[in-house]
Amino acid sequence: MTTSRPPHIDASSASLEEWQKLAEKTLKGQPLSALDHRNEDGITHGALFTAADRVEGMSDALSAQGARRWVIAQYLEPEADAAVLNRAILDEVEGGTERLIITADQNPYILPDAMDGVMADAISISFDAAENPGDAAHALTTIWANQNTPAAQARGHLGIDVIGDVLTGRSVAAVAQAKMQVWIDELMPVAAEWPELGLFTLGGMRLHSFGLTSAQELAASLSHMVALMRMMEASGQQVEDAAARIEINIAMDADLYGSITKARAARVVMDRLYQSLGLRSDELSRRMRGVTSERMMSGLDRDTNILRNGTAMLAMGLSGLGQITCLPHDWLLGSTAMSRRVARNAHHVLADEAQLSHVADPAQGSYYLDAATHDLAQAAWRLFQQIEEQGGIFAALDNGMLAGWADAADADRKARVNQGEEALLGVTIHPLRGVVETGGTAISGTAINCLNGRSGLRGGPRRPAAPWEGLRLEFQEAMPRCLMVDVGGNGGSAASASRWFNAVGIDGAVMTARDAADARSIIASARPDVLVLGGDDEQIDDDELEGIAAVLPAAIFAADQDADMHAVFRAILESLMDASGGTPPDRNTTGQGVTS
Repeated sequence: MTTSRPPHIDASSASLEEWQKLAEKTLKGQPLSALDHRNEDGITHGALFTAADRVEGMSDALSAQGARRWVIAQYLEPEADAAVLNRAILDEVEGGTERLIITADQNPYILPDAMDGVMADAISISFDAAENPGDAAHALTTIWANQNTPAAQARGHLGIDVIGDVLTGRSVAAVAQAKMQVWIDELMPVAAEWPELGLFTLGGMRLHSFGLTSAQELAASLSHMVALMRMMEASGQQVEDAAARIEINIAMDADLYGSITKARAARVVMDRLYQSLGLRSDELSRRMRGVTSERMMSGLDRDTNILRNGTAMLAMGLSGLGQITCLPHDWLLGSTAMSRRVARNAHHVLADEAQLSHVADPAQGSYYLDAATHDLAQAAWRLFQQIEEQGGIFAALDNGMLAGWADAADADRKARVNQGEEALLGVTIHPLRGVVETGGTAISGTAINCLNGRSGLRGGPRRPAAPWEGLRLEFQEAMPRCLMVDVGGNGGSAASASRWFNAVGIDGAVMTARDAADARSIIASARPDVLVLGGDDEQIDDDELEGIAAVLPAAIFAADQDADMHAVFRAILESLMDASGGTPPDRNTTGQGVTS
């Protein structure tokens, strides 16, 4: 018979200070602040939250919107043939999709012919930044007219996002602002005949793919909403009807708690804006759609995106969003029927098997999530006010404010990845082994050809995995031989650098040398293209490095775990090319270069 060890303290009467002392023992002298986490918006949270951190009214406000099963909203890939598009539509509807989303590259005029066997009153048909919203509206009304769909049961959305058009390079701020007014004037009369026809989308997905942080994305969406409401009111529209024609989408990534916080904060700030406009927020959740992030995806190891999507989907299910979209895991390069089926099934697992849709606010009661939601909502509101002080969303686009935010956030993300503070599954850790197949339309030479259509480059211009994936393909062209040598038998710093070499597709041999002389002998025998040298710094000074480099055909890399690893590998690649006259290294060519 075994007995458990008694607790260190009496948990029933322990004070917070006593718990903190126990925690600090495990930190080996470090303070509890060593566990603090700082997100990309600069908001710092500690490791422990108590009732003292509870934000009064936060969870109550979120729960008040009620529990409901979310709407399954999924994208269709563009098709030139109506029969092929019809098969894809039937697959979605039979698989449980309730809202079909048509991409900007789809010719809307073939949609009515692609609805054979599909009951228009049983689904919602929406567009994602259609090139011509007037054509999209005509396609929808034709479908409804063909099937004699009652106006009250005709559900659709035009997805007009003029801000997204600017972000993706399809327009400029002044033109986009003018177009917004044009579409209000032309399409609000059409919408008056169809009460369930939405018009405008606050495109958080495109703001996210552009590179903005969570708070910045929410702030820009708020400013977009204000611009729309001002124009619609000026055009004589009632506030309630104007708001009913606007929905918001939010990008959700694989940061589980960060995404839960973001979705809840979006509901908080939108509720605050609704209240300032004198609107009821009962239907707010129904007008919010979460979308799994395309910016977080890998273009090389696409199967790892299933894991990313799963985490983002869980976050959305725990956030009370009214509509949810799971992008297929091969979305960047063009999805298939199978990947779209996998994406659909993610909904059913969470909603039907896990029954996450039965609770209004599953995160309620978490001191951490309530506090984090409050902090993010406050940060987003402050940034929203900054945008408005600049003159609104169009001014912020025109003067480069949003682009500056995106550039700074992107630089910070890349620095964290390049210095190993943040790992990208399938990219910088556990990458695909062996040669990546190239030569097709998706991956050719040293380029991953993410689809780039009217709605912009899939994944956006600042996708964190893109620089490393490009580097991987460039090294695959070079195919260098790599040797990793630790001198002195201590430290293992060269061997520990192997994961970075795996990230660019290089499997290096790892050896240990007794001293610098032994290292030179090993290197002279192996004659690698790339050398990783680590171990005892006292045994290798600058002269030794130069001496070792003299026997190398190309490059030397002194292991430094604090370096910008992407810059290191870029320098290695350039050294290899210089040594071989701009072509992949020839095993019989000699030359040298030093990178440290």
